[in-house]
Amino acid sequence: MNTYCSVSVILSPPCPAVVSGVSHLSSDCFRTRDCQPNVSRTLDPPSQLPSLESRRSFNVEENIPLEDMWVLVWTVPASADPRSNYTSLKNRYTDYLHICHRSNPDIPKCIIDSVYSLRSKLAEGIPEFGVAPMDPMLINTLIPTDGHGLKIETTDLIVTGTRNFSVSHLIADIDKHKYKFQVRFPHMHIFGNYRIDGKIAKTVIKGQGDFDLDIYGVKCNVSLLGNVIDIDGLNYMRFHYISLRIEINRGNIELRNLFDGDKYLGEILNMAINANFLMFFMELRPIIQKVLEEFVLDTVDKLTQHFTYEQLFPD
Repeated sequence: MNTYCSVSVILSPPCPAVVSGVSHLSSDCFRTRDCQPNVSRTLDPPSQLPSLESRRSFNVEENIPLEDMWVLVWTVPASADPRSNYTSLKNRYTDYLHICHRSNPDIPKCIIDSVYSLRSKLAEGIPEFGVAPMDPMLINTLIPTDGHGLKIETTDLIVTGTRNFSVSHLIADIDKHKYKFQVRFPHMHIFGNYRIDGKIAKTVIKGQGDFDLDIYGVKCNVSLLGNVIDIDGLNYMRFHYISLRIEINRGNIELRNLFDGDKYLGEILNMAINANFLMFFMELRPIIQKVLEEFVLDTVDKLTQHFTYEQLFPD
């Protein structure tokens, strides 16, 4: 049986303080400049410690297995300069990405190399940055589309195959914060729930259930537009606009439970859809584009919000 003890950690002014190298603490520890006294939390072992905000004086009480106490035995430097917070964060960031200097004559290549260095971690997710896993990508929200006489709704989507992406044709204007590039996926698989009602090629189609979609030779042309904002005297990148256009070479889909489960009609309609899949895909495309747009924008925002613009693109 594990022996547990209560550990109190007290950090005194000046604010803020930085904890570096502690595996139980997330990377956004101690980022804020709002300081409040006497904050305490108790955690049932053996859960991970929660993220902690920077404070002038606070008391954190944790129930921690005795053998895990080492995670708290670290130097905790205190500084009145908020910019000192970012030294340890920057060091962690360079574990993931290549830093691209603004003077680099080949910024696009540097950015692409940086993305590739992060690819495997994006697939698994980066919890310390709040980045959700890319493969599988889980989309639980309702996504409707109302096309030419055909209404489709999808929920609870699971997207796989996204870890095998490549990036090319990057045009980067770092002064105006404009980025255009192409992302390719050899194969993507999407499983989820659907509701469909309407006509396609004069054929009535109606049903609701689950579906499997496979698409191949996926190309996404992406445009990102951002700006630099001032937060407490520090510069941060924020992206407020994304446009994503998807094209594919081929694909196939199986819609289950069409026409209230009529197996014969369902098989005929699935065969007809797949015989003209590219036409049917035009109806699905807005859904897939929205899924990818939201994921890309959310991921970029989660990554950039932890680091200053000067850390991302130093002179």
